[in-house]
This record gives sequence, C-alpha cells and structure tokens, in this order.
Amino acid sequence: DPEVSDFLQALSTCKHFDVFSGPKNMGGVDSIVTYRDWVSTYLPAFKACMEAGTSSFMCSYNSINGVPACANDELLTHILREEWAFDGYVTSDCGAVPQIFAAHHFVKNEVEAAEVAIKAGCDWIGSCSGPQPDHLFRDLYDGIMNGTIAMEYLDR
Repeated sequence: DPEVSDFLQALSTCKHFDVFSGPKNMGGVDSIVTYRDWVSTYLPAFKACMEAGTSSFMCSYNSINGVPACANDELLTHILREEWAFDGYVTSDCGAVPQIFAAHHFVKNEVEAAEVAIKAGCDWIGSCSGPQPDHLFRDLYDGIMNGTIAMEYLDR
C-alpha cells in the first residue's frame, strides 16, 4: 500500500530460475536442454510467476548448457528483462555465485564470479550464512574503479 510506505513490505520470489530439477543440480551440475525444451517446458512457469506480480527471481545453482544460471546473460538479461520486461530484482541462491568459480570452473576466481553474475543480471549475491566475504564487495569496487565493471550494472 503506497499510503503506508514507498518500500516493499513483503514480496514473492520465483525460484529456482532455471532448469533446476532437484537436489542433484547443486554443486556444478550442467543441465543440458534443447532451446525448444527450455522455452516450452521450463520457462513458461516462470513467466506465469512474473505475470502474477512477483518482484524477485532467484537464479539457481546449476548451469544451463554450460553457463551457470547466475552468470547466464541469455536467461537473466535477454529473456527475463528484455523479452519479458521484468523490472524487479534477481538474487542468487545461497552460495550460487561463488560456485560459478568453485563448482562450475566458469571463471578464474570468486571475484570474477561476482563480476560475471552482476554483468549477467544478478542484482544481489545471496548468502545463507550471513554477509558475503568483504573481499567480494571490495573487489567489485576495485573493478568499477579499474573499468572491468561499469556503473550501469549496479545502477539498473
């Protein structure tokens, strides 16, 4: 209710975005799916969730055809934000961003994992064990200062 507050009081989150089919998909699993199966089987439920009014999506632990979900520009930017016009925020699942490096070996270190996640459209690096290590945010600041991360990624 805007008369009570300009800020969200509660929200729903659509998760685990996307092609996450169970507990075996944690820790470096690469979900191989055809594009046709992806758009006709997996994505429709998430699009319906968005159309129902969700404010948030949670990207999953797994990779989709070799690209970790939380680093997947096709999923988080092209499909979610551009095709579907989603204007909420994307959070990672607990520890999913460090797994871009540690489990998927998609990048060289955790700092690059945070950078690739933010650039792909992940707005918040989720943690189940409290705040993320300070070095992730310090190194992201350094990335902004040295030009590897544009402010536009943080301002969207």
